[in-house]
Amino acid sequence: MPPQYGIGPHDTTARHLVQNRVRIEPGAADWSNGRDGLTSVWKRNHFSARYLMTARKPPATPFSEAPGPVRSLISEAQIQEAVRQLGQQISQEYAGKPLTILGVLTGSIMLVTDLIRQIELPLKVGLIQASSYRGEATRPGELHINTILVPDVSDRHVLLVDDIFDTGRTMQGLLSRLQAFEPRSVKSAVLLWKKVRSTVDIEPDYHCFLIPDEFVVGYGLDFNDEFRHLPYIGVLGGGHEA
Repeated sequence: MPPQYGIGPHDTTARHLVQNRVRIEPGAADWSNGRDGLTSVWKRNHFSARYLMTARKPPATPFSEAPGPVRSLISEAQIQEAVRQLGQQISQEYAGKPLTILGVLTGSIMLVTDLIRQIELPLKVGLIQASSYRGEATRPGELHINTILVPDVSDRHVLLVDDIFDTGRTMQGLLSRLQAFEPRSVKSAVLLWKKVRSTVDIEPDYHCFLIPDEFVVGYGLDFNDEFRHLPYIGVLGGGHEA
């Protein structure tokens, strides 16, 4: 006969099972005897019952509700052609120069991976983290920069690659921070330029598309960390500003 357990002050296993409303799968253990119907089956000093928690489960985290459908703005084919042309231009202008492509996390990942395959030069790749948007925010806030992934770029030409030039505050902050690494030169390249939103004196050295003042997602750009996977650039419905 297996040992019987009640719900005493030291019986933590039984207390845990009852308080959490545990349901035991049929055949896993015999619960037919003992006070409150609790009899445990032990095998090789291990509790062999397989139990399923039916209460106190953490609620599933729902996906963000985007403000309306995604309307295509720039197609996948248009992006690939623009990136191809940008790669050719960079190849010509940086020929014979030590080049490091520095991608801005997280939005530039798709652009960087496509762009470096179009540049016909030996080059190095690094990353830098910058963010002025949080969660579902559609307006920029305080700029946060993390340089822990920046490689040694001293005496090298750096091309800073980002997904979008919006107000320009992020790019301005990054260019300023990179000067401490003593590169030979620093230029910027972006996929999208929202020119009407600019609040700084600088401009990107290279860009693929000028876009209107609409909140865009896809090809690395996100809304609450979603929609980055889209192969095209789309506009979220609802007229949200970026």
